[in-house]
Amino acid sequence: MSEALDCYLRTNNWVAAQKMCEQHAPELLPRLERAQQASAFGSPSDSKKEDKAGSSAAGNSNSHREDDSKDAKGSSTIITDAKESGALSEAKESGNADAAVNTINQYGIPLEADALEMVQVVVKKSLGCVVAVESTPEHAAAVATIVKCLRKLIKELKAAKDMGTVAKMEQFLLIAHYCSFKYAAQAAGLPDIACKISMSLLRFIGTLPADKMFYLAGAACREKKWLSPAFVFFNRYLDLTEAIDDGTTNNLDNSDFLGTDIPSPRDFNVPEDQYLPDDSAREEIRDWVLTISMDQQVQEKLPEKPCPNCQASIYEGNLQCAECKTKFESCIITGFPVGAKTTVHCTNCKVIADRESWNKWIKQFGSCGWVPTKGVDVVSLESTSISSSTVMAATTFEEAVAAIKDWNPATQPTNDEKLAIYALYKQATVGDATGDRPGIFNLTARYKFDAWAAKKGLSQDDAKAAYVVEVNRQLAAYN
Repeated sequence: MSEALDCYLRTNNWVAAQKMCEQHAPELLPRLERAQQASAFGSPSDSKKEDKAGSSAAGNSNSHREDDSKDAKGSSTIITDAKESGALSEAKESGNADAAVNTINQYGIPLEADALEMVQVVVKKSLGCVVAVESTPEHAAAVATIVKCLRKLIKELKAAKDMGTVAKMEQFLLIAHYCSFKYAAQAAGLPDIACKISMSLLRFIGTLPADKMFYLAGAACREKKWLSPAFVFFNRYLDLTEAIDDGTTNNLDNSDFLGTDIPSPRDFNVPEDQYLPDDSAREEIRDWVLTISMDQQVQEKLPEKPCPNCQASIYEGNLQCAECKTKFESCIITGFPVGAKTTVHCTNCKVIADRESWNKWIKQFGSCGWVPTKGVDVVSLESTSISSSTVMAATTFEEAVAAIKDWNPATQPTNDEKLAIYALYKQATVGDATGDRPGIFNLTARYKFDAWAAKKGLSQDDAKAAYVVEVNRQLAAYN
């Protein structure tokens, strides 16, 4: 409640603050009254604003709180700065960020810089909650509330054309979305989906606490019997527990994660506190890692797959190939990359998902979940089957060729992207480049030839698969 009151005080939203205190936190009323008086009798430099906002309070400092709130309703004066009010430090230290989330949901978020800053602090605090809170139904409900609040806030920010803040809030929304889906999958008995989401959330370390996310990913993989990634994630978690004690990540080896989109220890700060405060719980992880390290059948590395474009071995959760830099769309259900032949589109919101994960989700919940349920038609399981062309991206080479032929994008792809499509098409239909390289007086032909020649050695079947992936990526990016 203290964080929520800070949010309202810093934007002079007196009516909402008054209502919140009276209904939920009467012990904060004295603090609210002091803040109202401080706003009314502020510094001379703000006297004109304060006279307009609080002239009634200035005439009678003992007037009722309702009068003060009415007089101050239109004020744009900031009560005090963040350091003086202690708002951010209180939010950081508070263990009840979920309560603040629910209060924000009830009273709304003013489009003021200080309020938006406080929202980010509260949301980050909630998503990075301690182990005692993580598995509670109340926390899962609070994260779902975060998704709801951020959707509404982003809509309002876009209307106000505050695109810088929109980008920040969209990042928080995506994280909260995956967290909320993870809790739903766990509750519904979908451990494979919950596991993949836990692995995908590792991309957001920095916003989320590193030790917590590696522990949760390791625990999810262990539950699913995916022992190789469980070993790697738990091993990194143990490294981080030592780094937390040391206060630095400088000694961490990152070789297990080279070429992945999981942030390096150089890219995030070590958490201040242990996610598992109990030494015995951390010791159990150490014993498990030691046992697995002696199992010759368990590979002590992340699972890999060939890049559909260059055939290099890449971590199966990567959204970009480290070698050829090809990017892949992420599944809205799991966050994992979506294969060209397993892509489905929601008929309502056009999000992309992996067909197997999508079908499991639809069978369990009845809709994609990305767009709020209100006013959105339920997407049936049957409508996501591979035979339904209305919801599918191109799944075959022939479909991709036809899609590009009839495509009229809102924004044109870059020349490099057009060359990528051309080169993969030629490699898929002809094979390795033949003939002489065009001269400098025919640069267009020269660029096309060079792009095609760069695919030398790629089989025609693999080129077709890569072509489908690239076409789907461009269709999604430029429509």
